[in-house]
Amino acid sequence: MTFTPGQSGNPDGRPKGARNKKTSLIKALEEHFGGKDQAESEKGFWALVVKHASKGDTSCIGLIAQRLVPPHKPQSPLLDIDLPAEPVAAAQRLIEAASTGEATVEQAKVLLSGLSDLLRAKEFEEIEQRLASLESQVSDN
Repeated sequence: MTFTPGQSGNPDGRPKGARNKKTSLIKALEEHFGGKDQAESEKGFWALVVKHASKGDTSCIGLIAQRLVPPHKPQSPLLDIDLPAEPVAAAQRLIEAASTGEATVEQAKVLLSGLSDLLRAKEFEEIEQRLASLESQVSDN
């Protein structure tokens, strides 16, 4: 399907001048709390949340808790696995480590992804070298 120049690809989309949800929310906070800027409005909002939390509002308590203590991001311990230099053997070793519990599946997955990225970079490098070689052969002739 081709588009006509100057015509919107989504004529029923958001109208011009319409604000996104975040901008609309910030504007509503400024109007409700009488703040002159976003920082003042946020301060008023959080003051209200604290007020309701102090009265036992569990939703407000949850908001404060989420803000003060961010969600825990699990971290894997460092792995001490000897990997062969040959990529296929290294991949096999990682899979074996995950299957025996020497490494978690997540750790093996991340390392296998990195190994895949490294192989793609090596392939690209080899293609560049081949292309340069071919170009020099063509220019010599």
